[in-house]
Amino acid sequence: MAAARTKTWSGIAQDIAPDAPLIHLRGNIVWEGKYAFFRRKPDRGRDQADLARSVGELAFLIEQLTGTLGQRKPVLAGYSNGAIACAALARDTRQLTRGQS
Repeated sequence: MAAARTKTWSGIAQDIAPDAPLIHLRGNIVWEGKYAFFRRKPDRGRDQADLARSVGELAFLIEQLTGTLGQRKPVLAGYSNGAIACAALARDTRQLTRGQS
């Protein structure tokens, strides 16, 4: 039986969109010793105001990067806190990402 391969984020991104530029982002909030894109409440619920702040920052960054990358729009992917930030960004700024109508 063949050993299972562990995919890296770079490998997954290449599988999803091989022609897309690859940009790795890390949140700027330190949470439980790791980095996150937005804060959580004490009950671990999402801090919606902080999520909205993060989406605004990410949207600005993507607008700037898209201009320097020949107008190629990104495909978003994330895990846990990052996945929530990606989903909120895609929901709120559909025009900035690929795969949205």
